[in-house]
Amino acid sequence: MECERKYRSRALYKACMRAFDTLPVCALVDSRFLCMHGGLSPNIRIISDIEKLDRFVETPDSGPLCDLLWSDPSENFDDIDDQQPEFKPNNVRGCAHFFSYYACRDFLLRNNLVSIIRGHEVQKNGVRFFRKSSRTKFPVLISLFSAPNYCDTYNNIAAILKIDDHQQLSVVNIEAHAHPFVLPNFENGFQFGERFVLYHVTNLLLSIFNMYSPEELAAEDGRHDKTGVELLNKKRLIGTMDRAYAELKKINKITLNLRGLTPSYSAYKELLTRPEIKALVNEAEKGRITSFDQAIQLDHIFERRPHT
Repeated sequence: MECERKYRSRALYKACMRAFDTLPVCALVDSRFLCMHGGLSPNIRIISDIEKLDRFVETPDSGPLCDLLWSDPSENFDDIDDQQPEFKPNNVRGCAHFFSYYACRDFLLRNNLVSIIRGHEVQKNGVRFFRKSSRTKFPVLISLFSAPNYCDTYNNIAAILKIDDHQQLSVVNIEAHAHPFVLPNFENGFQFGERFVLYHVTNLLLSIFNMYSPEELAAEDGRHDKTGVELLNKKRLIGTMDRAYAELKKINKITLNLRGLTPSYSAYKELLTRPEIKALVNEAEKGRITSFDQAIQLDHIFERRPHT
């Protein structure tokens, strides 16, 4: 959508996708840190298993390539519980796996690595250091997020990791800066504003009709049949339009408050079927989402892999 709206070119979009397919899936940094987007896979035991993957394809729904891009650390990753499974299905993403501390520890030991660095989950302070290894005294996993104020809504700080000449690791934080405002989904400003205008016009017409009782409308100019019935039908039609435009105006207002979290209209309707999400949307009607926890909860419904 962005390529078509900004550059009027689907060919550019396809070129970007071809370039994206050539990007490395993982990176080995300083022979100590394995970097990836998502996380570990039960099908990858040693680094050479990654080198065997064909990355020049669309991401499959399952398998090692999907895991590297879509897996997440388990919710109880830092807990000391050697009975927890190394891998279990990731029901949040609808694909890939949750992986445990023990899966990380054993993978690092097999491959003589210090830590795994991954992204895929927004962090309030840009970075999260997980449980340390008893062998290296260093976190076996680091989640790193380098986009400040994600979706213009999270108010999170971004971070990068820097390795100096002495092989010391340090965190560099990045704060968000103002940038030109773009309507969510790259919508045309005239079309966006039209819904506000039509709501107020129909509301005005309905207010005029409501000044008269049904009896007064039916008695218009002494003609009790045709004209009165037509006016009553027009009033009903305008009332229906008023309710429809009121709903569109409501969506407009929520869209402005949600900013980058704004879903498509079909997804918006799905979103409102969930009570806990509907409550957050109602808060968004009153003002822009300001809490990191609010934003992450509201965005949770869209964390799943598309078409799963």
